[in-house]
Amino acid sequence: EVTLVIYNTKTAEKVTLAIGEPRDHFLTAVTWDPSGQSIYVGVLNREQNHLKLNHYSAQDGRFIKTLFEETASTWVEPQNDLLFLPNNTKQFLYQSDREGFNQLYLYNTDGKLIKKLGHENLIVQQLGEFSPKGDKISYTGVTNDGLDRQLFELDIKTGKTTQLTQDRGTHNAKLNSDGTYVLDQYSNL
Repeated sequence: EVTLVIYNTKTAEKVTLAIGEPRDHFLTAVTWDPSGQSIYVGVLNREQNHLKLNHYSAQDGRFIKTLFEETASTWVEPQNDLLFLPNNTKQFLYQSDREGFNQLYLYNTDGKLIKKLGHENLIVQQLGEFSPKGDKISYTGVTNDGLDRQLFELDIKTGKTTQLTQDRGTHNAKLNSDGTYVLDQYSNL
């Protein structure tokens, strides 16, 4: 049986989240909201094929609501925390392989899917940094039937994805802080 407890470092008080029944579940993708007043938790059943992304109060642990549910005939695999947009704390990026490839989805804190931000058959491997304006994010994606790792930049508003590295191979690339340069170390055969 799994529980999630919030510990207040100033008062030493503990608040247990009201996760509910059944108690033999997994708790994943635990994410504080930017204000620190709420916590979002992926509650995954024992069979790992049904996920509820739930919103809880950090003050008293009460369940607020389920934002959305994700099911699969095989398994649901939530491996990443929510990533709130720096310029809009009511929206977040959620990663899921619900369509066969790990992709990004933009949701609001009411649980409404704003848009899918996936690009072709690209697998999002690792998220990078937001641009200074918070309107773009870079990420490493798996391409070429799993053979290449390329750097991409995603415009969150338009959903347009731009590939920043071109040579075939494995790129370990990062944008500088203002997004004007790419430092790229890569290898290929």
